[in-house]
Amino acid sequence: MKQFLILFPIFLFSQTFQRDINPFPMILFEDELSAPFIGGFNKPNPRFLDWNEDGLIDLFLRDEDSYLQYFKNIGSASNPEFQLQTKA
Repeated sequence: MKQFLILFPIFLFSQTFQRDINPFPMILFEDELSAPFIGGFNKPNPRFLDWNEDGLIDLFLRDEDSYLQYFKNIGSASNPEFQLQTKA
């Protein structure tokens, strides 16, 4: 009975929610992407840190297959440019 009394007001005063999305087009190499923000099929997991202590943020990318990719920042802090160094 206590569970009913606790949960009943939640259902009684709950609100309906509708999410309306009007997406903007994402175009890559003249092709429109249908779902550009789903994270890819292998769900990459990026991490930014200064690995080589040069004052620039480097990129580490681990995907669902547990491959680790290291991208060294060969640009600047205000205009980073990442170059693949290793994939293990």
